[in-house]
Amino acid sequence: MKKAKSWLALPLAVCMFAVMIFSVAEAAETSDENPAEGRQEITIINTNHITWPVIGEMPSYELEVPAGAHYFINMVEWTTKNGENTLLSTDKFEEGEYELHVTYEAKEGYQFAAPELITVLSGNEVQGTPKVEESENGWYRIVTFSFTARQSEKHQHDMLVVQEKLPTCTEAGYKACYQCQSCKKLYLDKAGTEETMVEEITLPPTGHQYQDGICTVCGEIDPDYVKPHEHSMTAVQEKKPTCTEAGNKAYYRCETCGKLYLDKDGKNETTLEKVTIAVTGHIYRDGRCVVCKALVPAVKTGDFDNDYAKWVIGLLISLNIIVGAIIYRKSRKIG
Repeated sequence: MKKAKSWLALPLAVCMFAVMIFSVAEAAETSDENPAEGRQEITIINTNHITWPVIGEMPSYELEVPAGAHYFINMVEWTTKNGENTLLSTDKFEEGEYELHVTYEAKEGYQFAAPELITVLSGNEVQGTPKVEESENGWYRIVTFSFTARQSEKHQHDMLVVQEKLPTCTEAGYKACYQCQSCKKLYLDKAGTEETMVEEITLPPTGHQYQDGICTVCGEIDPDYVKPHEHSMTAVQEKKPTCTEAGNKAYYRCETCGKLYLDKDGKNETTLEKVTIAVTGHIYRDGRCVVCKALVPAVKTGDFDNDYAKWVIGLLISLNIIVGAIIYRKSRKIG
């Protein structure tokens, strides 16, 4: 009986060893995606190594974590707000908002907790609450810090003189001032004690000064200018009326627009009716016009519509009646 049990111990040990080898192989196969159990989680990231961006200074990419930290820095990147532009190590901070993106990598035997479980210690050099982002696994965490660049307490202005620029008809100008090449701010004095703004030193455009359709300052042509009408005058001499033809006063006629004027400059407009002088008509005496010597028109046979002819005929009839009455009266006396 004892011998049988001793015989069974060897196969049983072999089976247990095979199961152990299979388990180790399975664990090694999944370690890339899931950190092995037993690693300690990192739940705190210290930010004492972060420095605030200063206007006029270059960004620092040489960051170090506190001594004794269970993680190290894998990558550092400075960008403008929302990651729009990446800063090089030779660039300088200007006035505005920036972000620092730091990728932390866990040391061997450690792994980072889930992003929402990590506490970023906010020191004096950190603005607001840093943002922790997820990575492929627990080995990495990306932390984003937000900053508003500030003036250096020991800032020395590097002033550049900005010469005055007079405005033109269409372009604005500006007053003379100084601009610091480090902080980019404007000042009215070289010492940098009187700060100013672009709006305060800007001189607005003067605008065009048009005269007869042309700017007297820059020579620009007025697109809305309408050239006034220029008269082309012809003098019409005075003409006296006659017995049969109308006359007219002296006047001027514009050959371009056809209007009539009493003066050569075309200021006093008139009409044909106003300058026309009516005919005088004949003045007959003894059968002849005393003005133009024209004879009284001859009476035509059958022309009973002529007043003169009617007058002659009436006269003859009246004479015949008178003569007839006289003859009749004498004949009665004789009889």
